[in-house]
Amino acid sequence: MKFFGTLFFLFAYSICSSQTIPSGRTFNWSNSGYQGNYLRSATVVDFLTVGGVNDGLTDNSSALQNAIAAWPKPVVIYFPAGNYWFSTSINLPDSTILRGATSDSTNIIFNLGGTAGNGINISGSASATF
Repeated sequence: MKFFGTLFFLFAYSICSSQTIPSGRTFNWSNSGYQGNYLRSATVVDFLTVGGVNDGLTDNSSALQNAIAAWPKPVVIYFPAGNYWFSTSINLPDSTILRGATSDSTNIIFNLGGTAGNGINISGSASATF
C-alpha cells in the first residue's frame, strides 16, 4: 500500500509541477508591437471593410493578401476586435503594419493544415523610416 501511495504522490506532484512556467522563462508582452506614431502619409485600412471576417470560422487569407496588394505603402491594416482565421502564411512586405484593437480582443489564428511554415513571413529592408 505504501508503494501505491508513494507512486500516486509522485504522479500528482509531476502533474502539478509540469504546468508551472518558471518566472525566468516568462515574457512581458505589454511593450510589444509598434509603439510610435504612424506617419501622416500612412493609410489606415479597416480590415472588415476590405473583406475580412472576424468570426473565427471564415478563412481570411486571400482577403488580407488582396488588401496588402491593393493599398499603397506605407499602410496600417487595422483589425477590429474579433477572431481572424488564416489557413496560409501571411506574407508581410516592407512598410506594412498589422494592428489589432487590443491584445485581449483581437486574435489572429493560424491553421496551416499540418504544413510546415511560419504564420507571418516578413520581407523588405530594415530602416528607421518608411
